[in-house]
Amino acid sequence: TYSGVTAPGFSGSPYTFLTETDVPGGNGTFSIASSPTVSITKAPLTVSAAGLTPTNKVYNGDTTATLTIGSPTLVGVIGLDDVSLVTTGATGTFVDENVGTDKTVNISGLTLGGTNAGNYTLTQPTRTANITARPITITAAAGQTKVFGAADPIYSYNASEPLILGNSFSGALNRAA
Repeated sequence: TYSGVTAPGFSGSPYTFLTETDVPGGNGTFSIASSPTVSITKAPLTVSAAGLTPTNKVYNGDTTATLTIGSPTLVGVIGLDDVSLVTTGATGTFVDENVGTDKTVNISGLTLGGTNAGNYTLTQPTRTANITARPITITAAAGQTKVFGAADPIYSYNASEPLILGNSFSGALNRAA
């Protein structure tokens, strides 16, 4: 680390010093025996919690999360660098499709824009949302009868919503005594 030495921007890193360099505040010339290389690491950015929110959903058998995108901001931008958050490709994915509260939603597809975007790396954020149980109403099928004194028939039923592929009901309907 050299105090007072400024790299002119990120483009072209790693930088190589090929000649003697006058170090500001020093006592003359600083002689470099070989050609040292200075690498500049991209600065990390994160996305503010506000402005990028997954929507709670009713169980539908998949992990797709709908995102509400307001005005999220970048956290970690240095000075007046021209860097912006591009949300047009943003998608959200629940960690699994099962019912639960505060389930992790991984957000991907966010990118950086602006003339200084190449100086930064963006950490894709995570958020939480809920998947609630899918409401289904079961009703006895119409037209089922029983003759007094006879054994109960096997009752059939109708569901208000079709089941998601791979899901099934178990059990049977009984009549009220």
